[in-house]
Amino acid sequence: MQTETQSATSTPLSESLGQALPAHELLTVRYEETGGESVAGSEAIWIHVQGRGDRLHAVASASGLSLAEAGERADALLAVAANWRWFAAENAPIWLPELCKERGLGLLALLPSGAVRSLAAPPSPGIFLPRYPRLRAEWKKLASW
Repeated sequence: MQTETQSATSTPLSESLGQALPAHELLTVRYEETGGESVAGSEAIWIHVQGRGDRLHAVASASGLSLAEAGERADALLAVAANWRWFAAENAPIWLPELCKERGLGLLALLPSGAVRSLAAPPSPGIFLPRYPRLRAEWKKLASW
């Protein structure tokens, strides 16, 4: 059985994000580890910093979810402060791209070769890194700028 953070190739979702959202320096952690405010459903969400502090991606697995479950997870994603919000799925059901469009989410396809963008996520301007104290502290240790 695959965990919700594993792709079909057993590559953790956190590692696949670096392929779909590349940058010189990357930091990916579970939302719960960021120090951000509590959000219902956040246990399934990852925060990915793409190179700079103003490039925060919130990503949740949609693999194996029903339409109702995906709707609940979309609500959780939309409650998270980020510049882009994504669902990641292997073998996405036919209704998932439409749900993503309706909710303003992007879609990452989890393939054996890694994650690829299949539907662009609309950006939300802002600098959200200060809302995540522990993530920001880790990012300051890593970032070279």
